[in-house]
Amino acid sequence: RLRCDWSSDVCSSDLVYFSGCSLKTSEPAVAVASTAATSFGDLDLDIELDDDEEQGILTIAAASEMEGRMLVVGDSNIAANGYVEQGDNLAFIIQAIEWLLRER
Repeated sequence: RLRCDWSSDVCSSDLVYFSGCSLKTSEPAVAVASTAATSFGDLDLDIELDDDEEQGILTIAAASEMEGRMLVVGDSNIAANGYVEQGDNLAFIIQAIEWLLRER
């Protein structure tokens, strides 16, 4: 399970994230969802933490606002049938769309 914190009051959710990529962010992007400190990037998908795999808080969604707004999520399954109803995934997707469409 993941915690989500939007920089602009969009959500605070408990997400269920099954697989996908972690993201590296740089300004002006901000992390809006990240894993628990016990998570790790399982590069070889063996469900074991190996020496070459990063463990800790990993960003799995980031947002940026400049001329427009952009949201990047490391796995599209968060919105897929069967997964969207897990945890607060649906609320996250709805809040993300509302944030993307909100007047600046």
